[in-house]
Amino acid sequence: MGRSTVFLMVLVILFGVCAVEGGSILFTRLSLQDTADAAANQSAGTYFNSNNFQQAEQTAKDAVAEQDPTAKLVGFQVNPNDRTVTVILRKTATTLLVRRVGFLKRLGRIRVTSTAGPPTV
Repeated sequence: MGRSTVFLMVLVILFGVCAVEGGSILFTRLSLQDTADAAANQSAGTYFNSNNFQQAEQTAKDAVAEQDPTAKLVGFQVNPNDRTVTVILRKTATTLLVRRVGFLKRLGRIRVTSTAGPPTV
């Protein structure tokens, strides 16, 4: 009876830690995707109005800083043919174990891409 109780408690704790870690990674991915979408949409509008790459990039940086200051803008592209803007963001999830365990670290590094076109009138 004692061994099965200890085994069950360890199993419950392990399951709980996995659920918390997975939830943290999922929440980080979802919030980072929202930030990338907002930055891409705002910078696409700026590029549509000004036709200026630097202004569009600065708008994306400002949007990222406003939405999520811990996210990092690692890529920004403008396609002048169809006037689409692509934003790539990176962030490390705030986890208890994943970011500290060598072979699991890559699971905690979240990278998302969002592309937005010019606003429709």
